[in-house]
Amino acid sequence: MTNGEIRRTPDWERVRGRSLLYAAAAGVVFLALAFLQPSRFLSAYLVGYMLTLGVALGALPLLMIHHLAGGGWGYLLRRPLEAATRTLPLMALLAIPLWFGQGSLYEWSAAGAEAAEKLSHKEPYLNLPFFVIRSVAYFIVWGVLSWLLNRASTSQDESDDPAHTRRLRNISGPGLIIYSLTMTFAAFDWVMSIEPLWYSTIFGVIVMLGQILTALSFSMIVLPQIAGAEGLDELVAPKYLNDVGNITLAFLMLWAYSHFAQYLIIWSGDISEEVAWYVHRIDGAWGVYTPLLAFLHFVVPFLMLLQRPWKRDISRLTKLACYLLALRFFEQVWLVEPSFGGLTLLTLLRDAAAVIALGGLFCAYFAWEVAKKPLLPRHDPLLPGVVERLVGQRVGDV
Repeated sequence: MTNGEIRRTPDWERVRGRSLLYAAAAGVVFLALAFLQPSRFLSAYLVGYMLTLGVALGALPLLMIHHLAGGGWGYLLRRPLEAATRTLPLMALLAIPLWFGQGSLYEWSAAGAEAAEKLSHKEPYLNLPFFVIRSVAYFIVWGVLSWLLNRASTSQDESDDPAHTRRLRNISGPGLIIYSLTMTFAAFDWVMSIEPLWYSTIFGVIVMLGQILTALSFSMIVLPQIAGAEGLDELVAPKYLNDVGNITLAFLMLWAYSHFAQYLIIWSGDISEEVAWYVHRIDGAWGVYTPLLAFLHFVVPFLMLLQRPWKRDISRLTKLACYLLALRFFEQVWLVEPSFGGLTLLTLLRDAAAVIALGGLFCAYFAWEVAKKPLLPRHDPLLPGVVERLVGQRVGDV
């Protein structure tokens, strides 16, 4: 098989149409549910936005890790990950509503806030103009990283000059550091500052690892579509799928460890401003939601990913990815909503409608972007060996 024989999956246009239809329907439902409780409109929007943004931003570190470390796991995921990073202009536009409703979302931005005196020392950082400037700066930095990676990847497709491969590696090393720093501050700004007296130095790590899990789950769901392209079926070998499952397992364990470390440090420190954040998440119905989320989001997929059959079969791996993506939604609800009140069915329905509305727009943009490039990278010096190994593995398994 040659790169010239690789064809695109022909269904992306239909995906775009359906995604926009779902987005419109969910948007109407979201607005109707938000009308019943206007004060919770922006909290639900933030849940949907952060989950959707997680796919676009989680793709950045995954791409850079692949360019630095190589490995067969990244070759079929590379194009979906690149397409996901190119949706950042849309995500920048969708962030604007968060800037215009700050009074109901962020206590520090409301005039006459009860905690104004306690927050006076944070005022140089937590103020509306600086908040907007930082948000714009984040998207500029992420957009530049995405543009550099995609431009170098396009150049690699057009020429077999090894300089393009070196350029991808040279961008990825500093890029991982830049992403980590900017996303840490963005997590502080957009989510942690909802409760401005609370702070955690691990919170940014939790959000970043969650984004990587979100992007991995989304990519695994898209994988069967890519595998359906003519000439690519044989590349989805058990060895490749096993690698994808192992990487998912690794990030799942890191995500769980970070959550546990934050909880252990804060609870053992017993500082009132810090413990209050967890108190909100064990109060009332949240007291059932929190341990159930921990079990379903970590224990269940952890046990599944320990089993080789779950990691070596594309159908099972896709089902697991759908399950993980659903649990990513429930974790995002847990990070945001307890700060605004109790858990109700209306809360979950409103948040789910926001996710489908924003996710539908994202998927439509993604489908448009992913169809622009060939489904495998051309002229990558490692690609022939990876293809040969994967095809040989599949033949051996048969």
